[in-house]
Amino acid sequence: VDPQTLEKWRTPWFVEFSNGIVMSSSDELSFSRTLGHQVSLSVGRWLSPVMGFRATAISRSTRWKEQEITTGTQSNGYVMAYTSHYASGRMEALFNPFGFSKAFRWDSPWGVYMTFGGEMGLLTKYDYGQKTRIKSEAYDAGLHLWGRLSRDLQIFIEPRYTHNIYTRP
Repeated sequence: VDPQTLEKWRTPWFVEFSNGIVMSSSDELSFSRTLGHQVSLSVGRWLSPVMGFRATAISRSTRWKEQEITTGTQSNGYVMAYTSHYASGRMEALFNPFGFSKAFRWDSPWGVYMTFGGEMGLLTKYDYGQKTRIKSEAYDAGLHLWGRLSRDLQIFIEPRYTHNIYTRP
């Protein structure tokens, strides 16, 4: 395969794997008590140095409720944690404000871009041995901060806000 053809495909296309913490809103718990875990896999393409898009598959689990259980005496009690699992697919637009600069380079040592998108998912809540499934649509925005480790490897953090709208299936 021609090296120039490979370079054309390598530069605008990218694949990301992320693994990290997530917190969610709960009527019964503080924000920090919902601490959970999220894994995602993304494939994206830059259409220009300024605009791109990304498709992501996501799996996350968080705590949504707690209940104190006592067995005999108060000292023998424990806290029962109820979890939820969320699986979804997200499409996002990517905006790189540094792409407008004449000095922009794809191989910069660091960078920042903004993400805006929507997602469709399925939330499964576990409560007293019962499971409830709820459909979700969501809208989100984030900031993707990355640093270059090698030619084709970067490390990143991506704080984001997601607003979910739930409906019964």
